Amino acid sequence: MVEAMAIHFSLAVNDDLFPTLHANLLSDDRGLVLGSLRAICRLVMGRDEANCIGQINKLAVDRIKALIVLEDEDLVSACLDFLYQYTTNEENMGRLIQPPDGIEIGKQLTRL
Repeated sequence: MVEAMAIHFSLAVNDDLFPTLHANLLSDDRGLVLGSLRAICRLVMGRDEANCIGQINKLAVDRIKALIVLEDEDLVSACLDFLYQYTTNEENMGRLIQPPDGIEIGKQLTRL
């Protein structure tokens, strides 16, 4: 539901919505992860001036990077969309490609 309404919301890190979506990224429930990824992407698409997406912790970003190797087209697509939105900020890009797995994520993204 949040994904569908996201274009009408404004996003702030201190809102209750963002921490909830952020927490869902670490869930074992595929539906929660998928919906949260899509909602976050819709919330920040073209308007993440405060780099709210950059507030997502390393553990969640590492999980998203790990999910792109799965054979789940919907989940991989949502992860790639998230990583695209995440890397629109130079600071986030620097975090994403840090060693030891920086080169590997580059290879994965190129492959996909």
